[in-house]
Amino acid sequence: MPELPEVAVLAKDLTGFTAGRPLTNVAFLGRRSTLTKMIPSPVQRAFLTMRGHPVRITSNGKHLYLSVRQTRVQIRLGMTGWFQVRPVPREYAPHHFATLVWGNRRAHFLDFRRFSRMAINAEEHKGALGGFEPIKGFFLAPARELSVALNHSLRGFHSRPRITWLLNHGVRTGIGNYLANEALGRLGLSPFEACRDRKEALALLTASQKLAKESFACGGTSFGIGYFRLDGSEGTFAQKLRVYRHPAARRAVLNGRPVYFRPV
Repeated sequence: MPELPEVAVLAKDLTGFTAGRPLTNVAFLGRRSTLTKMIPSPVQRAFLTMRGHPVRITSNGKHLYLSVRQTRVQIRLGMTGWFQVRPVPREYAPHHFATLVWGNRRAHFLDFRRFSRMAINAEEHKGALGGFEPIKGFFLAPARELSVALNHSLRGFHSRPRITWLLNHGVRTGIGNYLANEALGRLGLSPFEACRDRKEALALLTASQKLAKESFACGGTSFGIGYFRLDGSEGTFAQKLRVYRHPAARRAVLNGRPVYFRPV
């Protein structure tokens, strides 16, 4: 599943790809019952109103945003939602649900497992570790905002295993499997115990931010499946992982999720 860095890379790539051009057209494809589950009718209508205008493309946590004036479409990519600019192969046609057109440039939206969801004018989640904006580029939330979030949207750090706490709030923060496992491993913290205190919880979020920034600079993290950049290339941060899927790390399963750790 794309995490904060991968969604931020996608926002950056789409921003460069569209280059300020107005959106020319939008086409929706696929069986209606499946299409409307991922791209509801109000979202489809919102896309159509964007035609003729430049689209501002940003990200926050795991969410991608396409905005024109007061209309904003929020996209949660789920496990296998992605955009590509290469022509869609015939065998991928059943998984192709939308094409956005900027002049002679096309970006195709596909989703093999159909877990992606789009919404119109949804609020941004409080507690996101960072994202991407065209002018600011990649950005990280200030530590003071994360500290406040620990009292509200990111509660539970003292009562749940560290890995569970991180992943349960992943939709808000942008943290997923590889960021959570890697941050815990690099700090030498057990995934199976709760944070000792607030200071440690904040340090864990800050470490995740640092990793997210490094991953973004490498184009994200690809494992040969699931995530590719807009042009089809792979992110290279996987080569720098020291814990997640690393041969020297131990693997366990907690609540159905794989956990990687290196005992200290």
